[in-house]
Amino acid sequence: MSHSVFARSHTTPTAKTLFTGNNEDTAVLILDGTYIYIQKSSYHKFQKKTYVMHKNRPLVKPMIIVGSDGYILSVLGPYYANAHNNDASITKHLFKTKAEDIKQWIKDDDVLVVDRGFRDAQPFIVSLNLKVEMPCFIKTGQKQHTTEEANSSRLITKVRWVVESANGRIKQWRFLDKVVSNHFVPYIGDFVRIVSAFINCFPAPLINDFCNEELGQTMLDRAQLGNQVQKYVEDNNLIRKCYLF
Repeated sequence: MSHSVFARSHTTPTAKTLFTGNNEDTAVLILDGTYIYIQKSSYHKFQKKTYVMHKNRPLVKPMIIVGSDGYILSVLGPYYANAHNNDASITKHLFKTKAEDIKQWIKDDDVLVVDRGFRDAQPFIVSLNLKVEMPCFIKTGQKQHTTEEANSSRLITKVRWVVESANGRIKQWRFLDKVVSNHFVPYIGDFVRIVSAFINCFPAPLINDFCNEELGQTMLDRAQLGNQVQKYVEDNNLIRKCYLF
């Protein structure tokens, strides 16, 4: 699919308003990795590369790229799932190796919506003249996000959730949801791509707000209002007041 067709047909008005300034030619891409569990290998070197400590089991990790309506644009990998192959390192690898000619397909100022696992790749992505939208981190000494940070994260979540649902649709296929036999490992990437093609072709889009073009602007306006409850409490000094019942 060409960049222009994808940007116009698979970028929702909400995503355009929130992140592109309603630019029709800017694509919004949502990236996330998913897990495919495999059998424990008797080959020690391969076992070490696929074993994940926090899951306590071996697996491989395809990288999924979807549009803001849930359309699966590409499936890259799968990659080894060890600690060195996190989402950030996989993203750097796919741009450096020009996987599927991604550097020729993607345009300046395109937006990549990601989770906090991509934080180490953010400076690299920005250096490619791309925009990164990622939820905020709590800074040192903070106990919670500021109102502005929390609202910014909510706007990102509004668009990013579709990649989690797309991963869920892929796992609805029983073969990929269970432990995959090791002699199928070389073909896992092909299986995921075939399943993704079926998902794009037959089920309805995960989200269809193309008729609701005002939603994004409403969210932006409300995000800029600030914390009205906090302002009311501070203006009326309610924090220090003591009430007797």
